[in-house]
Amino acid sequence: MQLAPQSRHPIMNQLILHPRNMHAAINEASILDTLRDLGLIDQSFDYQGKTHYQPGDAFLERMIFLGCSPVIALGEPGLTGEDFCHVSLIPSAAEPRFWHGKNIKAPRCPHCRKPQTDWQTLITQWQTRQHDYRHRCAECDKETTIDELKWRQSAGFLRSGIIVWGIYEGEAVPSEGLMDALQACSGEKWTYFYLQS
Repeated sequence: MQLAPQSRHPIMNQLILHPRNMHAAINEASILDTLRDLGLIDQSFDYQGKTHYQPGDAFLERMIFLGCSPVIALGEPGLTGEDFCHVSLIPSAAEPRFWHGKNIKAPRCPHCRKPQTDWQTLITQWQTRQHDYRHRCAECDKETTIDELKWRQSAGFLRSGIIVWGIYEGEAVPSEGLMDALQACSGEKWTYFYLQS
């Protein structure tokens, strides 16, 4: 189990949207159509060899920024630095993967809410048992699946999803309308977490 590798690049801040069901995969074409219809994305562009999307006209309505005066870089690299707001898709993987970054927090038991400080061991066991693993809380002795632990919006399990780049942890949340539209498009409830890579 390794954390995100260190690099000479600045920390990238991301908001990850994904189906709550970690086994669900998205239809990329349908999701892109939905994001365009909502005005979250606009034109595509090449970024680091992959297709990304510029913020659309309704980006600031679909992403609810918190606080008094958030600093939002709605530009392109070279104009606003590397941590600028834009969107990309996470292509569907064959199996769920555990996503986390430097900001990960120890998850809490969904029953007693006690922190599970051995989370790295839990992830290793989940990976080596081919994702068929249930965790028993040492505090309350209740059993749960690893994705049911409360990761406090700092990690997630997913096969596919959406990355909103340039969003600092706790800086913004997806609007209810965006989450409802993603559910209508995919047939799955969605959730989100923040990642620093």
